[in-house]
Amino acid sequence: MMNDLIDPDVLKARGGVARAMWHTMHGNPEGETPEARKAAWMNEREDAMKLAARVLRRLEREGFTVTKTES
Repeated sequence: MMNDLIDPDVLKARGGVARAMWHTMHGNPEGETPEARKAAWMNEREDAMKLAARVLRRLEREGFTVTKTES
């Protein structure tokens, strides 16, 4: 039953955010400049946010109530 809640899109979004954060904190193994790392991080962050929005829309379609909270 719990496996039904594990969506591949959610896992992909989590991985993108984690990868972007790691590169921001530890640098990129390819030796990119800080500006290039920041641009890459922003791109991955945007991709992860789009994917999260897709997952939320899917949950709403399936009847779940989705609410936004401030953190």
